Amino acid sequence: RSVKYFPYGLHYLGVKSGEKVVIISETRADWTMADLAILCLGGVVVPIYTTLTPPQMKYIIQDSDAKVVIWSSDDIWQKLEKIRQELSGVEHYITFETQSPEGTFTKDQIIERGKAAMNEDAGFLEASISSIKPDDLFSVMYTSGTTGQPKGVMLTHNNLISNAAAVASLLPVGPEDIAFSWL
Repeated sequence: RSVKYFPYGLHYLGVKSGEKVVIISETRADWTMADLAILCLGGVVVPIYTTLTPPQMKYIIQDSDAKVVIWSSDDIWQKLEKIRQELSGVEHYITFETQSPEGTFTKDQIIERGKAAMNEDAGFLEASISSIKPDDLFSVMYTSGTTGQPKGVMLTHNNLISNAAAVASLLPVGPEDIAFSWL
């Protein structure tokens, strides 16, 4: 349900297909929910490591032209607060926490807005998903920056599908299998 309502909430905030949304979070279920919701909207996910410094975060947020920043914890917000005034392109900030600083949203507030927006335009999400093409941008992942400024690697939906298909041809995965992901 969250994956269904969250894109409606982002759409209500004005996020359009093709726009970048940054996620700065540790591995958690909320990350997966936000990631899938952004993709359903046709948005582009820009992940940022939680260990980066505020200037490094600022560079990636500005370089990616992100409209929304989603973060996980107070520690991350403290970093964002240091650079927030310089991030003029960011229109909205959303936290996975239950409380949000003034002028920002919680994930639950976006989900509630999404429920209301879904009632007004029930077909929007299906139309959004159906409009996504294999060559549409899926994610911009930034390199570590060890040889200069980080570079944004643009990955399409087809990039991920072809990787998954290649792995599946070598290592069949079925419903009885269990996987553990550690980031």
